Amino acid sequence: MELAVLNQYFEGFVLDWRAIIVHRYFHAIFLVFAFFILRKFVVTRIFRFISNRLKLRVDSNKQNIRAEVFQRIFDSMAYSVRNIFFIIGLNVAVYIAKFDVRIEQVAINLLKSFMIFFVGYGIYKTLDALRKDRERLYLLLNARFDKILIDFVIKTLNVFVAAITILFILQEWGFNVSAFITGLGLSGLVLALAAKDMVSNIFAGFVVITDKPYSIGDWIETPSAEGTVEEITFRSTRIRTFANALVTVPNAKLIDNVITNWSRMRKRRISFNLQVKYETTVEGLINVRKRIEEMLRNHPEVDQDVIFVRFNEFSTNSLDIFIYYFTRSTIWGEYLRVREDTLMKIIDILNEEKVEFAIPAQSIYIENIPSDQEAKIDNSNSQAMEGFKK
Repeated sequence: MELAVLNQYFEGFVLDWRAIIVHRYFHAIFLVFAFFILRKFVVTRIFRFISNRLKLRVDSNKQNIRAEVFQRIFDSMAYSVRNIFFIIGLNVAVYIAKFDVRIEQVAINLLKSFMIFFVGYGIYKTLDALRKDRERLYLLLNARFDKILIDFVIKTLNVFVAAITILFILQEWGFNVSAFITGLGLSGLVLALAAKDMVSNIFAGFVVITDKPYSIGDWIETPSAEGTVEEITFRSTRIRTFANALVTVPNAKLIDNVITNWSRMRKRRISFNLQVKYETTVEGLINVRKRIEEMLRNHPEVDQDVIFVRFNEFSTNSLDIFIYYFTRSTIWGEYLRVREDTLMKIIDILNEEKVEFAIPAQSIYIENIPSDQEAKIDNSNSQAMEGFKK
């Protein structure tokens, strides 16, 4: 009797398990579990294998910047792609389970929102990784774009991706995104009108970065400041003056004025008049001129394109030789060293040719006067001296 009851119990139990196995909920749960296992042990290992291969390729060739950048992009996207793979499984499972229409709609919207989020998150993380390592991206682009422009573009894309991600998620839940964008545009116009000076500075900063009248590290001179450029943003430029002060100048003000970029000089000028005494002979003047020009022509650090050494004019106290030449280096310290060296050589040439520098002086010439007038002058001088002694 007890055995018959037990057989009936187990027979019913087996029938229940058979019903569960063929049920759509069981199929949905099995699919979710299968996608989870695939994500955990297959997809993750495939991504890890590809990432390790890329790292080995980068380690074997440090100059392969393209592989290094691609490896960073792959690692940044891997997490999002794995999660998207699992969400796809959940999405299929919801369709298989055939929940109530309202429950199914909420679940589908939720899964789509997660999918949109992970797509946006993956793109955001990729752009953020490129921004943090913009030196590699700069080299990959063969320096065709300014580093500041690359940083600005990536930051702008990050904001754009975040905004688009949020808008798509809101659209999935039935919000009127078009009206929101229209209202945002009007608000942006109001803000732009209220902050027109800031907007003009931003546009001026864009001109500075794209047109490149100067770059970070350049020595520039403007009506506002003179010094070395330390930082360029889309609103202002920071200049470190030679007095070690930091001056912040709005970009719009810089663009409206003349900017002299001394760092862009291809060579640096030296120009002066060499003044020698009037007692110098023509032969001595010619020898000095020729030897100075020969010295400059043979100097390894003097630019050979333009060199002038010519007797130029009769000054009040001297004969002037005009000397005009350029140094190859534009660096201030090297320029001063070359200038000093050439001036020392000019002194040696003058000493060897026994030609003297003209010293500013005045000569007083007294005409001959009659003897009786001279006696009167001497007599008046002696009387003046006696009066002074008394």
